[in-house]
Amino acid sequence: MSRVLYHAAMSRRPDATPLRGVEGLDADFVAYRRLLGDRNEVYALLLTELEALLAGPSADSAIIEPLARTWRAREFAAYYERPLLLQAALRFDALSSPSHPLADALRSERPDPRAITRSAVRASLEPDRMMLWLALASRRVQTNDVSRSVAWLWPTSLLPARPIVLVDVGCSAGLNLVGDQLELEWTRGDGVPLGIRAPEVLARVGFDRSPIDVRQDDDAAWLRACVWPGDSERLRRLDQAIEAARRQTPPLEVARVSARHVVARLRRLARETDPGATLVVLQSFVRDYMEADERDDYARQLTEWMSRQPVGRALICELELPADGLSPPAQLVAWPSGHARISLARCSYHPSQLEIDPAGVRALRRVYERESAPG
Repeated sequence: MSRVLYHAAMSRRPDATPLRGVEGLDADFVAYRRLLGDRNEVYALLLTELEALLAGPSADSAIIEPLARTWRAREFAAYYERPLLLQAALRFDALSSPSHPLADALRSERPDPRAITRSAVRASLEPDRMMLWLALASRRVQTNDVSRSVAWLWPTSLLPARPIVLVDVGCSAGLNLVGDQLELEWTRGDGVPLGIRAPEVLARVGFDRSPIDVRQDDDAAWLRACVWPGDSERLRRLDQAIEAARRQTPPLEVARVSARHVVARLRRLARETDPGATLVVLQSFVRDYMEADERDDYARQLTEWMSRQPVGRALICELELPADGLSPPAQLVAWPSGHARISLARCSYHPSQLEIDPAGVRALRRVYERESAPG
């Protein structure tokens, strides 16, 4: 994918105006098709049929009208939200029903693209498929890919050993909080394994506007449905993470918190935490899910809070799209309290390999070397 499309993949509509119901759905399908490309044959074919039934000249009012009612009170700021939600909700329904019209394509471990036909998709959208329509009404697409836990595991490995309090902002189910307990591997650009040294974690806390509880089978099933058909490796990682989260003692602390209230919760954690520990705050692909004013408010509060923290007290690890638009699409940035942000690496959305910035690594280490120097 070009660097332009990489940026488009996670960007909002040009006017940043959230849409409700099926307003502008045809344009969202067009934009999402550019993002999807040929990465998944089943979903590419499914998108074609959904577009025909919901937005093309052969659009079916018997489907469009209930969909418009289902989404009439929901706002969608990014163009990819509704197409992704439609696909995930169909897969969610198919995973629960062996006789689903699209079972061979969306349920099977070896998806068959030939099962994606106009009639099968039409039957999958019937009003009596309650699991589908409830998912469309209430769910959000939340992949929670645990490969992103490298964004906190690797930076903390670069620093002197010190206990941490780990916080995930926009955590979904909080599965990246248990990345140190999973069988995950990452390499440098030359294929050499990253040196990961898991720190002592005193507490694991997640904040999300719409959190998922993986102790509930229905929520765990939804996360599985958000993994694309045929992506067995991601599904394996997800299942491993779900089991680790369910075994976690004490249980993960995952709370419903909007972006505007995150910094207030960080202040409270800082007051309650051993002063010898570092607050490590993970943020991975969160910015584009915030409204513009909410994002600005969150950034202002976070900057003010970090400016008041002693050096070494807090470390923010951000995995977001970079401002320069260069490939790979994601940039891993470390922001130690008392200092400016430091770019450490580039990677994909679901990283297995990091293109490391040696100068950034040296800069981060110098911050903590100065902190621990005598006198």
